[in-house]
Amino acid sequence: MEFPTTAVAAGSGRRVPIPWTAALRRHRILAVMALAPDDEIHSHDELATFVRQLQQDFLQQGDTWENNTLADFLTALAAWVDDSPGWYRNFGKELPAQGNWTFLARALQAAKVYE
Repeated sequence: MEFPTTAVAAGSGRRVPIPWTAALRRHRILAVMALAPDDEIHSHDELATFVRQLQQDFLQQGDTWENNTLADFLTALAAWVDDSPGWYRNFGKELPAQGNWTFLARALQAAKVYE
């Protein structure tokens, strides 16, 4: 699977490096787990599969993750959610208006105690 290494910057129209591509190359993240800008999760089963693959990637090479503690991971997650409108703009997309943010929040909360 080939990933783009640059994107057109909003406003200026010039091509800029995509920071996460360097991380993909540096950390050799499994292609099966990587979610490219044009990929979508279409069902709750696909989301569960993606999360399991993310877990497997962490178990196999979590020491290479930039945010490999729960505190760092949650901090980065909150920062990315805050910045996600810009991420979507950088790829010429709109933040999904119909995203089910409540479901994702409940899933993250449930993970505190669910066995």
